[in-house]
Order: sequence, then structure tokens, then C-alpha cells
Amino acid sequence: MRDYFKAERDKLKVMTFREKRQYIWEYYKVHILATLGILTLFGTVIYTVFINPPQRDYIYIAWVGVPVSFEELDNLSAGLSVIVPDSDRYVVRVTDYSSTGNPQIDMSVQSRFLAMLQIGSIDLFISSLEGITEISEQGFLQSIDALPTDNPDLSERIAQRSIWAETNEAFMFVSLENSQVFAAAGIDTSDLYLGVLFNTGRLDLLAELMGVIFDE
Repeated sequence: MRDYFKAERDKLKVMTFREKRQYIWEYYKVHILATLGILTLFGTVIYTVFINPPQRDYIYIAWVGVPVSFEELDNLSAGLSVIVPDSDRYVVRVTDYSSTGNPQIDMSVQSRFLAMLQIGSIDLFISSLEGITEISEQGFLQSIDALPTDNPDLSERIAQRSIWAETNEAFMFVSLENSQVFAAAGIDTSDLYLGVLFNTGRLDLLAELMGVIFDE
């Protein structure tokens, strides 16, 4: 190995700068490109993980069936994220899982929705009365009474909006009609309902979020 490096050094000594550059590139370009690729990947990982990490879900809301624009959902997410203690790291995310009319996209969206549902990553479900009733009958919601609200006024506001589900024999979802935070986002709430997913692990955070949704 020492003889190899000595021979390479001797070759480079007698070359002009241009010849050295051409020689190095011709014989070591694979190594150079591989090294640059590794450094780029390493730099990207460092930037993404430590310098500018993506926002994590403080609360995750699935939106299904009710027409809405991306801008309106972004506005809603911003309005709901007032409860987030560190907005640079966390966000109340609202993701639209409604049908697009494209079978391939819809299949992909549905697969993601089911995967998120199974691992307990979805906290709230928002849909029309028909949609929320269907998911409630399938056993994906828990009673609204499970929310640990210790504010009597908020509990009363939620109770007044809660809808009884005969199949479940419990109050399973809540009307969002006239919710100010939704109205501020430009969203029509006349046929909009909210339900709590059966396997969410964020009931305390959801109780706090109800204070924003039903703030008067």
C-alpha cells in the first residue's frame, strides 16, 4: 500500500495542474462522487433531525367527506394550534381523507387512513352527520363523555351539542355548528360533526382543544 501511494505521488509530481485534475477525476471519480453523496446525506440528516426538524403531531384530525380547500384546512390547523406549547416543533394537524375521484389516489389515501387508525395516530374524526354516524356504528369512536373536561361551562356547551347514537347507546359525537374557530377558517359548519377515536392516547389534550373549538 505504501508503494502504491508513492507511485501515485511520483506520477502527480511531473503533471501540470490541468493534468492532475484530469487524472484524479478519471481514476477517482467514483470515490469522489460516493464521498460527496455520503456527505450530502449526512448533512441532510443533521439538518432535518437537529437543525430544522419537521413538526410533529400534537393532535391529529382526520377530515372525511365534507368538501374543503387546502387553504381552509391550513387556516383551521393554525387556529387550533393555539394550544400547542411549542409551535416550531408541534402542530394540530388536519388531514383531508375525502375521495378525490381518482381510484389510485383514493386507494392510497384509504390505505394510509386505515394504517393511521390501526396504530392509534388519529385522535379526532370530522365529517358530515352521515359520515360520523357510519364510523360510529363501525366502532371507531368512543363516547364524548370520555373527555376529561373539568370546566363546567365547557362541559355544558359540549353536552348541548352532543348527539345520541342509538347503536352505541351513548353520546358519540358533537355538532360543530357555529364554532368560531371553524368560521374563522372559512368553513361551513352546518353539517359538520366531531368524534373522538376509540384508541387515541391524547384525551387530556383533546379536552384542552375542546375549549378552543367551543369557545364563546
